[in-house]
Amino acid sequence: MALATTGTGNGVDIKKKDQLDLGESATEGDVWKGGMAPGLSAGLGGVASFFLYPYGGAGGLSNSLLPELPAYWSRSRDAVLGMTFRLEPYWNGALKKAIAKGVTQQWDLKFKERNRPAAEKLRDVLRNSNGGRGFRYLLIQHLRDFYTRDNGAFIEIDREDNSKPGSRIVGIYHLDSMRCWRTGDPDMPVIYQDLHGMYHYLAWWQVWDVADSVNPENNYFGVGDCAAAGAYERIRRMAAIRLYEYQKMTGDGPQELNFVSGITPRQLEDLLATNASSQAARGLTVYKGAAVIPMMTKDAISNVRIPLAEMPANYDANHEFEQAAIEYSLELGLSKIDIRPLQGRMSGTATQSDVMDGQSEASGIGLWSALFEDFINNMVAPNSVSWFWAFNNSRARKAKADSDKVYADIATEWVDKGVMEPTTAINYLVDQDVLDPSYLVDTDVSGSNVLAEDDKPDVVDSDTPGVAQTPTAQAAQVPTVNQFAQQVKDAVTAKMGGQ
Repeated sequence: MALATTGTGNGVDIKKKDQLDLGESATEGDVWKGGMAPGLSAGLGGVASFFLYPYGGAGGLSNSLLPELPAYWSRSRDAVLGMTFRLEPYWNGALKKAIAKGVTQQWDLKFKERNRPAAEKLRDVLRNSNGGRGFRYLLIQHLRDFYTRDNGAFIEIDREDNSKPGSRIVGIYHLDSMRCWRTGDPDMPVIYQDLHGMYHYLAWWQVWDVADSVNPENNYFGVGDCAAAGAYERIRRMAAIRLYEYQKMTGDGPQELNFVSGITPRQLEDLLATNASSQAARGLTVYKGAAVIPMMTKDAISNVRIPLAEMPANYDANHEFEQAAIEYSLELGLSKIDIRPLQGRMSGTATQSDVMDGQSEASGIGLWSALFEDFINNMVAPNSVSWFWAFNNSRARKAKADSDKVYADIATEWVDKGVMEPTTAINYLVDQDVLDPSYLVDTDVSGSNVLAEDDKPDVVDSDTPGVAQTPTAQAAQVPTVNQFAQQVKDAVTAKMGGQ
């Protein structure tokens, strides 16, 4: 859908909102339905994309220096940030670690049995993200933009009828951040340029955006400061160190001047030529890091060396890597141990690792995980289903099992002493996420409830009406104290893996 030139927003010609046609997906234009994609020769498929690199061109990127970062947000600034992983291998590894940590998180759905069809539909939509490539494929692209673009990351929500906010969701798609323009309009917050060069308005029910450390100034429309921006000076420093080491080893430019007296230029040339031929014959590499200047005098042979490019006298490579690990971990929300594992004897403890993991949840991957969970629940999942990240590491599972056991012991003791009715205790443990919602007693006799942040209203699909329960039927479901204690014990034991 091309936009008429009746107005301007963020450098993009747009047209009035009342002239929009929201009947198609913005990414639909990214799929070539027939013929040959522009710019490609016969026999090739796909889409050709061309990028203008802000420095050095596409060739030899690993041997380039990063430029000064523009002070204020712009697309050229994001282009530089997006290329940092190509120029600093240590940052590249840390970035991949953070992305992998986000992508491999397990997720789960919470719902009542009568809402299983709605839950299965949501599961299928997520599994078929990005046109069938999968949810994790979408997250890999999404997190790269989140970490390396101040503009943030964008996801399109495709509906059966994109002109209606309540229409059924049929898919979600990653949107390239460099093709997204923020408008500042809450009704039509994003303009997307597809691979054909066509521009599309996206209504609030069609798109979700997220940025790290969102700028508080309203005229930025939600642009933030990504991890690559926060660590940029360290990334630039490490890239310069790598470049220096590369040039030092390969001899790209003289690293020192040597003034040699007592030898003629011809003698020096013959000597170097003989040495080069000998080295080449033996398959060795000559590192040409010094420029030698002969000076003919009557004095004995002597040499005066003038270094041109050397690290400072107190330069410590290990310290530089240590500082990089600290700064990268802070920006990405990882533990430093994730980036720079302990070497030699153990210099940390399990407690220290737990503290680091807890601190990392407050930024980077932890912040994104919380925001993404809100996105799925508020914009994608039906009211009858709650989506949440599940624990996917042994330490977290053990901590959750220990916590569950504390709640279960308290509830069991209260029931045993008559302080709490079994039905009340069951609902209490469901609220604390100790028991699965399938244990929930439909009529809560406690007189009070706990509504967790990720809980949703008890909405039943219109085609699956709930079964009204009589007081007699309800009373028949109430377990005895011993039955309740056994149910809680079985549930907690199952969560702890039978331990």
